[in-house]
Amino acid sequence: MSAAIRFSEPVVSKEARLQLYEYVQHFIPVYANEGIMPLKVLNLRAKDREWLQDRALDFTNYVKDPSTAKRKMGKLFNVCCSALAATSTLHDDKTVYWITATVPSRTACPLRLDVTLADMATDGGWTLERQANFWVSGAPHAVRLRAVEVLFITERKQLSVRLAASSWNHRRLCTLVDQHGREDDGQYVVDGYVVLAKATQSASQSSAAVSHMLRSLNSIAPDTTGSQILDIVYGHKPADPTPNEETDPQRPHPAYPTTSVYKGQTLSLTADQHAALALGLKGAPIAAIQAAFGTGKTVYEALVAGLLVARGKGPVIVTASTNHAVAHFANTLLALNDFSKLNLLRFISESAYLDEAPSTTVDINEILKDLGLKHAASLSLEERDACARYRNGRLLYEAHVRHFEHSMVMTDKERDEYLTEETDVSRTVKKVLRAMLRVRPPHILLITTASLINTTSANGIFKNKLQDRKTLIVDDASQVPEPVLATLASLFPQSCQLYLGDIHQMFPHVKCHREANTAVFGAQSTLKVLQESSIGSSSRAHYQLSRASGAE
Repeated sequence: MSAAIRFSEPVVSKEARLQLYEYVQHFIPVYANEGIMPLKVLNLRAKDREWLQDRALDFTNYVKDPSTAKRKMGKLFNVCCSALAATSTLHDDKTVYWITATVPSRTACPLRLDVTLADMATDGGWTLERQANFWVSGAPHAVRLRAVEVLFITERKQLSVRLAASSWNHRRLCTLVDQHGREDDGQYVVDGYVVLAKATQSASQSSAAVSHMLRSLNSIAPDTTGSQILDIVYGHKPADPTPNEETDPQRPHPAYPTTSVYKGQTLSLTADQHAALALGLKGAPIAAIQAAFGTGKTVYEALVAGLLVARGKGPVIVTASTNHAVAHFANTLLALNDFSKLNLLRFISESAYLDEAPSTTVDINEILKDLGLKHAASLSLEERDACARYRNGRLLYEAHVRHFEHSMVMTDKERDEYLTEETDVSRTVKKVLRAMLRVRPPHILLITTASLINTTSANGIFKNKLQDRKTLIVDDASQVPEPVLATLASLFPQSCQLYLGDIHQMFPHVKCHREANTAVFGAQSTLKVLQESSIGSSSRAHYQLSRASGAE
């Protein structure tokens, strides 16, 4: 990052200015975020307030001038999502602490530091996997660490945090500790400053992801499905001008199944569920299906995803707000007998993996580990070598992070082996992923909404690799904020969008008042927006689905 230093007095000479430049290069701001100030703050103009009022009501401005409306909507979504992302960390601890950190084991890999913070009324954002900066006075660099253990003792207002280095900066922290540490009462300690780092985008922070991706909706070509979606939702155009006989509950369409086998049980769909199934399979640019919680809706939703692929309307992306929801959807698909031969892939971020999110047999790390074993005949010699290196490194890494206690005492040979293998994983993962997409292309990709946006960004691993997706299925759509709809239309302009969920369940989580502009224009439930646009259908419960799926 860049930091600017402003001096109130002019320098005495050109030579002094050059010397000052030299000194400034070695100046390390302790908490640079506090030095960032807005250049200008303005009240909204009258015409902008009028536009916002119309946007909150019928949005006639979209009908009058779609191009201008899209441009302003992109800016509005971006501003609101940026504000919501900032609000979520507004009360994070910003204190710079002078601490004496304890090194629990100097032979650990990665190296850890134990830190105790006093007078803490709350955790202040010090949570698992949150990053912090540690700096020793006189050192040329700060070291970025992550919290691997956090214990908040309420009655003492005390926070105990164990911070760990990463493989890429393990040696840097070791050098820092060796040069500046000391023995103290039988323990090895090091004095320095620690401060909570700015929160990174997590797999569940869709607002932060949208704020980085969405700039203008005018980039969506007018002859695409994405453009049709915006016109349907905001321009009040009909989603499907043809009579919808297939979704008539009184006239079940013979082309769609009325039963399915789930966990060995034959499930029968009711008439209205059959109608909702037909709506989901029809291929309209956008559709929404209301299915109440506790009705076995995940089984029904998985049935829609599988049938879309089977009927040539795939590949499909299934997305939801949380890793738990995505894992549940994946396991439900795996339990449907009709789709046992489909290639499924569930993306899980490394932070979610370390946080011990629910796992499945189709997690990306599991698929990539076995790629060289199951598809060796389809791989080149170079690809097989990359797969072998990835597998060996990944197995060692997983054993390491799942059993942290074993990594507290390691020999030099074991540390070098671990660091080498983890480096191999980082260097080979993209090559192995490309090979996987060629020899085992996923019919259905399951991924959280934030991860979907992040991984298709400029530096994401799926950049320009998912443009063949014909349908996006958004599960638990009541929890998905409205800007995600626009972002998905921008990222996947040729894909249809299908939203499923219960409008009476949780809305998108925000840390501000629901009536604040940021929440009104940046955190409305997508399912609510679609319902107000008269897009959607309903599906009632069936006791067989509820019992078989555990009333999900």
